[in-house]
Amino acid sequence: RLGFWDNRIEINSIPSAPKEEPIISNFYLLYSGPISSMQMSEDEHFLLCGTKLGYVVCFTVNNYILEIKYNLNSHSDEITSISINNNLNMVATASMDGYIMLYVLPSFALVRSILISQKMSETDISEDEFLYANNIFLSSSPLPCLVAFISSKKLFKIFTINGGYIGEIGE
Repeated sequence: RLGFWDNRIEINSIPSAPKEEPIISNFYLLYSGPISSMQMSEDEHFLLCGTKLGYVVCFTVNNYILEIKYNLNSHSDEITSISINNNLNMVATASMDGYIMLYVLPSFALVRSILISQKMSETDISEDEFLYANNIFLSSSPLPCLVAFISSKKLFKIFTINGGYIGEIGE
């Protein structure tokens, strides 16, 4: 669940856990800020939490026990979306700073950053023109790519996983 005022993560269960033993855990992210986004890997080995301060906290899941593994601080603003793709061995994070960051699993090494739009100064780009991805999706089939949705423009932007611009679909 998201939105606890005390920066708490509450885990009630993990889908593959034995039904006899419910998992109830609380974790406090004291210095990372309130949670804004959360995603668990399909194989349930990683739980990623994005925060309003721009951090991405990575938990590893071993025998249904969560442990903090990494605290990524590549963004400078609130994390809006996280996508994990085990087939590509990649993680993507999007932020209100206009960047999408791509990391490789399992080391979480930063391999690429994609800038949706650039704001050089406060007067350079109006608030209506500054873009950030509200939601992202890493796809491995039929073409490995990253799809970013920008709700303010009702626009989908598509990039290769190497950061190359493919195209966009929208109004």
